Amino acid sequence: MNASIFSRLTPEEITALHETWKNDPLSVDPLWAAYFEGYELGSGGAPREEENAADASPYTVPPESAEGRGRVNQLIRAYRVMGHKCARFNPLDSPEEATVPVRPEELGFRPEDMDQPINIGTFQKGRIFTLREIIAHLRNTYCGAIGFEYQHIDNLEIRSWIEEKIDRRADGVDYGPETRRDAFIHLCKAELFEEFLGKRFIGEKRFSLEGGEGAIVLLDALVKRCPAAAISHVEMGMAHRGRLNVLANILHKPLKTIFYEFTPDYLPESPIGRSDVKYHLGYAATRHVDGVPLHINLSSNPSHLEAVYPVVEGRARARQHSLDDMERKHVLPLILHGDAAFAGQGLVAEVLNLSQLKGYRTGGSIHLIINNQIGFTTSPDEARSSHYATDVAQMLEAPILHINGESPENLIWAAEFALQFRQKFGRDIILDMYCYRRLGHNETDQAAFTAPMQTKKIEARPTAAALYGTLLRERGELTEQEEHGIRERIWNGMQQAYDQMKEHPADYILPVSAPDADESPIPRLSVRTGISPDLFRRIGDILTELPENFTPHPTLEKRFLSRRREAFREDGPLDWAMAESLAWGSLLTENHTVRLSGQDCQRGTFSQRHAVLHDFNNGSVYTPLEKLNHGTTAFRIYNSSLSEASVLGFEYGYALESQDALVMWEAQFGDFANGAQVIVDQFIAAAEAKWHQKCRIVLLLPHGYEGAGSEHSSARMERYLQLCADDNMQVINPTTPAQYFHALRRQIHQNVHKPLIVFTPKSLLSRPEAASALNSWLRPGSTKYWLIRKARLRTKSRAPSSAREKSTTTWTPTERNTASRTPSSSAWSKSTRWRRNSLPTCSPPTRKCATSCGARRNPPTWGRGAICATGWAASSPPRSAMRDAPPWPARRKGPRPCTPPRKNDSSPRPSARAPNPDHHHPMSDILIPSFGESITAATVAAWHKGSGDAVARGDTLVTLETDKVSTDLEADEDGMLEILVPEGAEAPIGAVLGRIAPSAGTSVPEKEEATVLPEPENTPQPDVKKAASPPEELPEQAHEPSETLREKQSAGPEQAAPRFIRKPMSPLRRTIAARLAQVQHQAAILTTFNECDMSAVMELRRQFNASFRERYGTKLGLMGFFIKAAVKALKEVPQVNAKIDGTDIVENLYYDISVAIGTDKGLMVPVLRDCDRKTLPELELELAALAEKARKGALSMQDLQGGCFTISNGGTYGSLLSTPILNPPQSGILGMHAIQERPVVRDGQITIRPMMYLALSYDHRLVDGKQAVQFLIAVKNAVENPVFEL
Repeated sequence: MNASIFSRLTPEEITALHETWKNDPLSVDPLWAAYFEGYELGSGGAPREEENAADASPYTVPPESAEGRGRVNQLIRAYRVMGHKCARFNPLDSPEEATVPVRPEELGFRPEDMDQPINIGTFQKGRIFTLREIIAHLRNTYCGAIGFEYQHIDNLEIRSWIEEKIDRRADGVDYGPETRRDAFIHLCKAELFEEFLGKRFIGEKRFSLEGGEGAIVLLDALVKRCPAAAISHVEMGMAHRGRLNVLANILHKPLKTIFYEFTPDYLPESPIGRSDVKYHLGYAATRHVDGVPLHINLSSNPSHLEAVYPVVEGRARARQHSLDDMERKHVLPLILHGDAAFAGQGLVAEVLNLSQLKGYRTGGSIHLIINNQIGFTTSPDEARSSHYATDVAQMLEAPILHINGESPENLIWAAEFALQFRQKFGRDIILDMYCYRRLGHNETDQAAFTAPMQTKKIEARPTAAALYGTLLRERGELTEQEEHGIRERIWNGMQQAYDQMKEHPADYILPVSAPDADESPIPRLSVRTGISPDLFRRIGDILTELPENFTPHPTLEKRFLSRRREAFREDGPLDWAMAESLAWGSLLTENHTVRLSGQDCQRGTFSQRHAVLHDFNNGSVYTPLEKLNHGTTAFRIYNSSLSEASVLGFEYGYALESQDALVMWEAQFGDFANGAQVIVDQFIAAAEAKWHQKCRIVLLLPHGYEGAGSEHSSARMERYLQLCADDNMQVINPTTPAQYFHALRRQIHQNVHKPLIVFTPKSLLSRPEAASALNSWLRPGSTKYWLIRKARLRTKSRAPSSAREKSTTTWTPTERNTASRTPSSSAWSKSTRWRRNSLPTCSPPTRKCATSCGARRNPPTWGRGAICATGWAASSPPRSAMRDAPPWPARRKGPRPCTPPRKNDSSPRPSARAPNPDHHHPMSDILIPSFGESITAATVAAWHKGSGDAVARGDTLVTLETDKVSTDLEADEDGMLEILVPEGAEAPIGAVLGRIAPSAGTSVPEKEEATVLPEPENTPQPDVKKAASPPEELPEQAHEPSETLREKQSAGPEQAAPRFIRKPMSPLRRTIAARLAQVQHQAAILTTFNECDMSAVMELRRQFNASFRERYGTKLGLMGFFIKAAVKALKEVPQVNAKIDGTDIVENLYYDISVAIGTDKGLMVPVLRDCDRKTLPELELELAALAEKARKGALSMQDLQGGCFTISNGGTYGSLLSTPILNPPQSGILGMHAIQERPVVRDGQITIRPMMYLALSYDHRLVDGKQAVQFLIAVKNAVENPVFEL
């Protein structure tokens, strides 16, 4: 309340006004009425006894009295403050009688008072209600499907506006049948989209929205109302949960493209880190709402939850500047969160804190929390200390709405409310949509493991679309036939898109939208970055002139401004801050916006910048470079909050959307960037490779060991150098102001968009020796700045050494003059000149072998890239030190020696050789790919090509085996093969197996003479062919012949054929053998048998196989029937679906069936998940897909893990009867066998029937013989009486 209202009246007038209010509350100003109500409530004390009410309770009060009205106001406030805790917005809450914030008797009201009329002047515009009607109205308003939190807001205008909106809603909001029908269609789209993906791409992760489909209704309502609210752009950010659904149904990303991203052809380069998974990708679209275009941009996000939040805010701010949207009404930031992340990630609070700061406000963001009441497996009581996940937002005084996610009309109302609030007040608002997660964290996860009761409740609950469809049918707005038609049209549309994608998959790869989307190298040419003398003087005048009557701090005037004036006016040397301001000013004149933010960056951590001056007398502020602002080009510098991650993320987003601006973030000290490492790793260093997302952001990291200890000294250069790969970013360490000046200008004028990491100095900022002379800035000097390291870490090919040696540095006269003008007495200047002269090239030096042979060689292919030492005088080692340093290791510890020449040996060198300095053609490495976290090595099972053979792109080169999977590697280019790891050898993940040299123009050595294996002295020469591999690759054969070789030696020349062959067992076979032996010792295995008549199944197959194949593209097999039968039997005999874990028995409540599939590599047992929920066609399709993957050796670890029960079909190989062995830790395995016609007795008659023997092996520790027999009978009955729907 405005305090000045009390100063206008005397105490006597206030007393008279109080009496007037007692007689008629509507006769006074509403502010005074609210004050008097509070006064009565606070000073009332115990209720006064009336003369004629001797029998009344001392704690009762009639509602029509002034004190009673105060108690009624207390009742109203209780509902407004605490009503949300009694609201019914959680769809999983039991439908018991809802609680109330306060009971009437607690406020002194009696039952007979409930129907007494009462007039509360500030409630419902002064209308008269009974106490019972007031309570009913309050319960309907504040305890319904939306819970309102707004009483923590101090601003009376905002609270009054919210209460007015809430009261209007209580009067009833009817959106009409068309809006309700549209909401139902969106619920169906969201539900069927997830169902379609689950059936067409079985087992694929999609992080579905199932259980939270209401989010699509809310987002669609929000989007459709944006144009009417003058919003033309929406910047969105969200995590992986429901992202594909939002892309399909809100941004209208083509379904064919989404489906293509599920196919094996997507992410062809993913093993080496290119691109990203489908539920991380961004998308931009333009939707037309009532003919008005609305641009929606969903930012790409990493797995790090909430990391994209500041990026979206930065993009929105930049978009507002580009549109000259000074009121921030035309660009809306829309952020989707998870409940666990919103409460748990500190980045949320950091970015919320930016929302009202001058340099970061965006006019308010709308936050939608998809509150599925679980975080992976963690429940809310384990994840937060607060009552709600949204309590952190109360610090902003933002209104918070808790909404039932299964109530579409309330979701639409909440969307309207949020948009109106944001546009009116320019503040954040939180929409907390309560829902649930129908599946686990991903589609193969079992939520029942950790939340069994919640999972049961969810499984028994109909979907939101089904519930709303029932409601619309009860209203008479939808018929069952219409509902079926809506669902069928949606499904058929997705099926049509899927079929089109299958026919032409390559047509649905989206083109990238960035202007230079292809990954482009950092230019190796000079960029002209000098400026004219006139511009130099013009900017100097602006930087040194002060407004009239402006008084700077005396120390600043003496030590900073006067020195700057002298430098500019007398063409003296300029220091770092002057160089920086000169670069900024020159870019502003060229229509490039300059933005810098960071902690205390206006003054500078080391009091070196002073870009913003403060009047010493009156505190007014003056920013000299703002004189160069024109149009949308502006100089902006902001002191940030004490946060690194949120501010750097914001600036990165700003730089993404402002491609022509120089956007900079400065750490107070270089190691402060540790707090923003997620932004550096996931966005700055990797966004181009993952999402084709480029920007020119500049990071300024003060660095230098200058007596301050470990803290604040090192900016961790090594951390950024390790992030360099494939020219993804630039890392520099300038040592003169001129280098820094040209680096900033080059960042804008070079023809690529690459982040720039600058290690800025500390003590050098004010050292006179570190200044640069006038001719360092001016044209026509063509200035290079020098990279610490060209980002070449993971390059696939090795450049010719001769080409590298030709890349020499060209110094301009300006730079040489600058160096010569440095006082020779300075040790610093001597070091600088010496290192410049001793490092004439920017190529990686030829290195010396770490062994004693002294051979010279180039860095290996896997090396860490070229170090460009020229120009970073304070950090570069001398050339001799670099030459004598050991080479970089190749994914292993210790030096990598080259092969020394053998003494007294004139035979040719073997083809598996050390890198040759004279080799002029790049070679591609063949690497062992990653097979999953649990696999650390692989065995070379077989090379399909020999060393020196010509190979073509797509040829199968080598077969690798692990203890779980087997796979083939193909050539990715044409060339000549060189084998480094022989057959039978084991190598770690990432090791180099061999290389491919391009066939065109390569200097491949002639095929060499085979080398004879060395023999011991006085040993007869055996009749053995010469080995094709070099001796270095066969050390065991050189010293101890194999048993086959010894057999040959002893047999003599007349018997050359070996009598046996010994070969190592493959890792996969070793694992299978170990497990088979293990289960024999651990389990008490028994087997029981039965037989079943296959007549009914075979008749169904004969009748429907053709139509089944035509419809589903696969045959109608036997396994689907047996899986269905096994699920039915497992439900009837749950002991078989259990396992022993220590001293506990674990009964599985799900039905994941393992199916044995024979392949050339051995027996594979992939898992079909949730078989009880799948139809027979779905099982056959999934089984066919797994069989195809098994034959190709493409089964993943996820395909093989888990499983409750196994089915093995020995009949495939003709087996009539067998005793299968358990697949631990399962307790049962069903053995199928060959179908054979046998005579059986039916109804007293002998008849010929197709019969199959069934065998059940089981763990007798857990399953009794009776239960095993019951299980087989249940399988037999289900197979002999099949249920089949085409």
